[in-house]
Amino acid sequence: MDALDEAGRAAEEAAASRHDTRVLLSAETGEGCDALMLSVDEALGEADRVEDVSLSFSDGAALAWLKANAEVITEEGTDSGYKLTVSIDPLAWSRFEKRFKGGVTRVKEDWER
Repeated sequence: MDALDEAGRAAEEAAASRHDTRVLLSAETGEGCDALMLSVDEALGEADRVEDVSLSFSDGAALAWLKANAEVITEEGTDSGYKLTVSIDPLAWSRFEKRFKGGVTRVKEDWER
């Protein structure tokens, strides 16, 4: 973007506005970095799955693991523990299931996007 004249910049901005994955960046000012980070974050999250999970109060390690490795969408306390909805990468979900096998109640599975 830094090497473009005004007309070239306008043309590139118009083209970028038509494509979700196209971002203009300035190496001099850093302009566009926020848009780039948002685009990368969205692309990485496309394969994430949404899981509803119930944990007992004694499953603190599983709760901590989910908070560190997934995006917690909702969390609520119940009489017997916690109910969470998380967005998580399929590989991370597989690791979670193997690590905490038997201690977690999986309520439902839904694919995001």
